[in-house]
Amino acid sequence: DRTPTFPVEPKSEFLRNAINARRAKDNPVLAMETRPTPKRATSSVTPSPDPWIDQAMSEEDTTRITPASRRGRRPSDSALPRMPTQREQQAEMDAMKNTVFNANLKLELLSTQNCELKDSLELSEQRIRELEPLEEEVHDLQDQNNRLQLKVQDLEEENNQLHDARLHLRNENAELRESNVEILKIQEETIANAEQHQSALDEAADMIVHLTQSNDDLKAENAKLQALVTSSQIRKTSSFGVQVDGLSGDRYPGRIQSIDESRPSTSHFDSDYYSQPDSPQSKAGSSREVNSYSERARNLQEINVQGKKSIQELKTRTSTASMRLLSRTSSPAPAVPKIPSAFHEPRGDVQTYKPTARTPSKHHKLVLPNLQTATPNSPVKPSAGTPRTPTAPKEGLRGLYRGNRTIERARPSSSSYQSPTS
Repeated sequence: DRTPTFPVEPKSEFLRNAINARRAKDNPVLAMETRPTPKRATSSVTPSPDPWIDQAMSEEDTTRITPASRRGRRPSDSALPRMPTQREQQAEMDAMKNTVFNANLKLELLSTQNCELKDSLELSEQRIRELEPLEEEVHDLQDQNNRLQLKVQDLEEENNQLHDARLHLRNENAELRESNVEILKIQEETIANAEQHQSALDEAADMIVHLTQSNDDLKAENAKLQALVTSSQIRKTSSFGVQVDGLSGDRYPGRIQSIDESRPSTSHFDSDYYSQPDSPQSKAGSSREVNSYSERARNLQEINVQGKKSIQELKTRTSTASMRLLSRTSSPAPAVPKIPSAFHEPRGDVQTYKPTARTPSKHHKLVLPNLQTATPNSPVKPSAGTPRTPTAPKEGLRGLYRGNRTIERARPSSSSYQSPTS
């Protein structure tokens, strides 16, 4: 008799497989009917970032082809399945171990990656919580940055304007320097002309003083000469007291005396050329000095005219210079030296020659011409020891009058002249 056996369900899967294989061998038909078909693990293929998981899922989806299944396909062997050998079981065991190891390794890697992702997520959340209050500040800073950019643009434009203004001022400065140089030149020329005018005024003052002194000397000399001529006339009248026509004791007849001295005529029957008195001759020295002074006065007048022209030219040049904004201060005129009141006397006392009217007097009065208007005869300077008397020979009426002018070179006469000093 058979002892009753109690079925024991093993816990190991490998053992269960071996028991099932033994049972199938003992009862092949029952084993074929009761043998459970391995269920394929159907899993939805989801995309995973880990390639190991995809590979494991693809390995699970693939069907395993064993030699038993190959033999079971044959119609003769389908009824009697063969148990796997120890080698096949060992190979299957190794494959299962590799699969489990790979799964554990993938699990470990996934857990590590999950932990890292959790840490990074926590850090990101913490960083977001920290940056949330700074968001408004960031917006404020962005607005401030925009305002600063606009301000920088305004400053750049202002800098460009300042650069243009600086260039303009530099050009104006160069123009002002050129105008300043030109004004300095004009000022130097003005100073030089003012100095020339001052020297000319000093020279004119000296000339006026000298001419005044010379005029006084000439007046005194003229008075002396008139006195000498009057005394010599008296002496001649007293020495030559012969009556010519029986009516006068003078040297000359009465009819000659009635001739107008401004228009002498030699066609009269009683006229005698050599019997007329000689014309007095003026000193050459004084007239020459007067002429030299007149030349100096003429030169002074020319200098004044040239100075006026140069001043007018300087005014024109100054007006054309770039003096639009600057007011040119005019330099004061040079001080004119005051002329003493003693030299303010009019010069109307200069004696001029006037023809004497026809008078019925018996004696012929001789009137001398002005010594200042007489032409110099010789450069003889007056001396203090000798009297200023005419020394030229007698010339008569023709020597006195020829075209209302005196003759420079007198014609010698046959009569001799007796000096009043003899």
